[in-house]
Amino acid sequence: MHHVAYADEIVQGRSPTCNVAVLEIEMAKDYPAKYVDFVVDAVSKDGNGSETYKTTGGKTVRFDENNLKMSDLSGRDLASRVFQTAALQAHYYPGSFKNTADGTGKFQKGKEHGKFEKSGNFGKFDGLEMKEIAELRYQLTGEETAVCWVTSMADLEKALELGKGKPIIVSVDGDKVPFRKPDDEKSDRKGPGAHVVLVNGIEHGPPTKVKISNPWGPSDDTAVSGSTISGEDLIKNMMYEGDVTLRYGTILLPGKRGTSGTIYKGVYTPFEK
Repeated sequence: MHHVAYADEIVQGRSPTCNVAVLEIEMAKDYPAKYVDFVVDAVSKDGNGSETYKTTGGKTVRFDENNLKMSDLSGRDLASRVFQTAALQAHYYPGSFKNTADGTGKFQKGKEHGKFEKSGNFGKFDGLEMKEIAELRYQLTGEETAVCWVTSMADLEKALELGKGKPIIVSVDGDKVPFRKPDDEKSDRKGPGAHVVLVNGIEHGPPTKVKISNPWGPSDDTAVSGSTISGEDLIKNMMYEGDVTLRYGTILLPGKRGTSGTIYKGVYTPFEK
């Protein structure tokens, strides 16, 4: 219940679970009953896998209750360890996600031709792609979202309008300002993302600022932990620069999951896979 009242205190700790921590923050804010029910129900089974749980999106899973309640070195509280681990167990089922003592986690891919690829063939967990977050969000909330590309603050503002003011999950580069100080940037970084935050709203300036929730939690760097950051800095951070002819940021917007779309100069254009 504390998380429902103080959702921005939810953190991923030292775990690479920003992708599910943002869902935890969003659900604690906008779907409190579903959030509480998910956490409680996940650890209300017998722990032996003999009982199943059906997600809001209709997927039937079995949780490893003992693993959900396992202590780790991530710094997360019990409720967040349960939510974030259970969400990933639901995502990978009928494969298997396991939290580990250091909090990083590992996963086994699902069944192929009725059998697991290899017994004990676990890989290191390194996050989810935006389309995977969209699918998991549907399973937890019952609401569909599509991957959408934006290129400006005006596009992001239009996205909030289309989303009827609800928080929007945004892919950012955690190695660049405003999420890292300039002297902490990594010169060998390639590709977009690697971190996700929630955009809660826009404060019109000048200068324009964006209200965010960051699963990194409190930090001495106010640009990281503050409730508002520079809109200009955020858009620059979001822009994928892997191709000189293409600059875009990636968000999740209400729409048919499994599809994509663009917002350009205030116009939303959905398109299929």
